Amino acid sequence: MSDPSGAIRIVIRYMVNFRERTGKKQEELTLAAGATVRDVLQQLNDRYDLALPDGSTMIVVNGKGWSQLPKGLEQELDNGDRLSLFPPLMGG
Repeated sequence: MSDPSGAIRIVIRYMVNFRERTGKKQEELTLAAGATVRDVLQQLNDRYDLALPDGSTMIVVNGKGWSQLPKGLEQELDNGDRLSLFPPLMGG
């Protein structure tokens, strides 16, 4: 459903330590049309002091890492997009 003001709604999903920092599993944000991944990260930094983007944090938009998006952090978001934040993944 389109917002008459041109605003879009996206869902942010917080994994592991981001859940602890924000106190939430997920939240919905309403943004101005044309908002980018970088705009969302700035809002989250301001709200939760997360210091994003961080090279060790995985940022996924609709199942793709931000580096896989055509415009990277400048990728515009669409209504209904899902952005997930994962801590550094370690294996051994």
